[in-house]
Amino acid sequence: MQNLRTSWWIAPLLMLAMVIRTSSAAPDLPAPLQKTRDLLGQTVEDREGKDIGRMKDAVFEAGTGNVTFAVLSTGGLVGLGEKLFMVPWYALQQPVSGETLRLSMTAEQLKDAPHFDAEKWPDMEDRHWTDAIHVYYGNYGKRPAVGKELPPKTAEDERGGYVPLRFLRASWVLPGTIANPRGQRLGDIKDAVVDTAAGKVTYVVLGFGGTLGLGEKLIAVPWPELRGSAGLGTFTLDVDKDTLQKAPGLNKDHWPRTAESLKQ
Repeated sequence: MQNLRTSWWIAPLLMLAMVIRTSSAAPDLPAPLQKTRDLLGQTVEDREGKDIGRMKDAVFEAGTGNVTFAVLSTGGLVGLGEKLFMVPWYALQQPVSGETLRLSMTAEQLKDAPHFDAEKWPDMEDRHWTDAIHVYYGNYGKRPAVGKELPPKTAEDERGGYVPLRFLRASWVLPGTIANPRGQRLGDIKDAVVDTAAGKVTYVVLGFGGTLGLGEKLIAVPWPELRGSAGLGTFTLDVDKDTLQKAPGLNKDHWPRTAESLKQ
């Protein structure tokens, strides 16, 4: 009798665990598409095949979805003493395997590249910093993309209002939440799908509805449909809940190559 009285709650927990495990299963994405969650933490080799670190983060251009930089972590132990390098995406070759990226220079050449501490990230809006990175990596087989002027300040900026960030760290995007302009919370960002060959975010996956993963619907949202809003990791999508209810959901095992607009 004791077993009957205490085991009633086990079945619901097992069902919830199965749902969570199933929803987190890696989708069958055709190359060169990859989930951002899979990219982060991948091994990075130098051009000679030597293990030089891990992909710690990535930097997306907010307006276009271009993957501007990969953030390479080298050295250190559990975050202590690690050194971070902002590596232009063009300096990385296509994955040599599902879990390895390759840098187009040697470990020795990387030593003198601009770097920073994990506790003190550079100002990614600073053109002098980004130009210095492109100049350094451009000397190793790529033409440096320097001298690009940033857009002028807007009237809203001059009034002290909110101006969306031009660059977003992937670690800000992935746990992000999405609302619409009417203030309705639509759901959470489950992942972002990157075309690694083009160096571009194709779409994000929105988890809509449901409770604790039960009944949740996954929807592919094209990157251009999102707008940054005040606060890190918060985004605006100009659709209502009824539209999302009618939008086609993702097959958890076969995510699409592209995402169609949700707007009617």
